[in-house]
Amino acid sequence: MKIRSLLFFIIFIQWGLLVGITLMPLLISKKSSLWTIKIWAKGVKLLSKFILKINLEIKGKKNISDKPCIIAAQHQSSFETYILFLLFKNPIFIVKESLHAIPIAGWFIKRCGAIGINRNKGLKSLKKILYSSEQALKNNEILIIFPEGTRKIPNNNFVIQSGISAIYNHCKVSVIPLSLNSGFLWGKNSFFKKSGTITFDFSEPILPGLNRKNFEKELKEKIQNKSLILFEKFKK
Repeated sequence: MKIRSLLFFIIFIQWGLLVGITLMPLLISKKSSLWTIKIWAKGVKLLSKFILKINLEIKGKKNISDKPCIIAAQHQSSFETYILFLLFKNPIFIVKESLHAIPIAGWFIKRCGAIGINRNKGLKSLKKILYSSEQALKNNEILIIFPEGTRKIPNNNFVIQSGISAIYNHCKVSVIPLSLNSGFLWGKNSFFKKSGTITFDFSEPILPGLNRKNFEKELKEKIQNKSLILFEKFKK
């Protein structure tokens, strides 16, 4: 897989530059910027399949709502960010604000509506996130957040940051937990990838109305219960 990983990296960079530079005029609007990212993500998905031999399996599709909701996903690699852009018509990601400053890619991410979070700004940043999240949901968009706050190596110690609870209580919409196992094939800090199948498993929605303690308990249980199953085949 070392040669495949190197080949993937080379083409991945070239594909990103080709799409980003060629379609830079599409930064003119949110809609065209999102379309550009989806084109780029489709290319990455195909490269992953045909070069890295990484397939995608999606479980729990019946739990995905067409209505505005929050997707609370595990985050183990960059792979899920590419794929989540493709799974939803109008996804709005909550990301680190620093990503907006990345040339080309960051410009498109920001322009397509991604909500930047800066933990150093504390309450001011939280107020901005709550307001922006509420507006996105009112516009019939799907809000995507990684409750752990950053990429983590695959383990069943799911630690929830406070932001997801604040958004859940403020916006009063359903939260759909997403468990995955991408980190086993697409390691957080590993240049070399492994072939196999990455599985996304959507749990039943957590309905609005729970207090913070019960919400976080249910979210953690749903994520971990699925994770135990998804991780098992890689531990054999």
